[in-house]
Amino acid sequence: MSTTAAVYGFERPTVADASAAMRTVHRADFTERWNEVLAGSGTTGRTDADLPRLIAAMENADPATRLAGRALNLRLRVHAHLAECQRLMAPHTIA
Repeated sequence: MSTTAAVYGFERPTVADASAAMRTVHRADFTERWNEVLAGSGTTGRTDADLPRLIAAMENADPATRLAGRALNLRLRVHAHLAECQRLMAPHTIA
């Protein structure tokens, strides 16, 4: 099973979600703040594989960005745990 698939109706967050969160909390200076997060993460922010590093950079930024990063991290971890539960339960599910 893909780790990006929805599990129990819960979607894995994406880089687009991180960008949208940043745009919400930094309307006036979004581009500057997003570029700071990209630089801090050492990524281009173009693939969802960059998400964990983007989140780490967000969690080490200003308070508003930090809060958005923590929320994304929580969503990412919940998705991972739900995916693992689904994987473990699959052999026991009646089709």
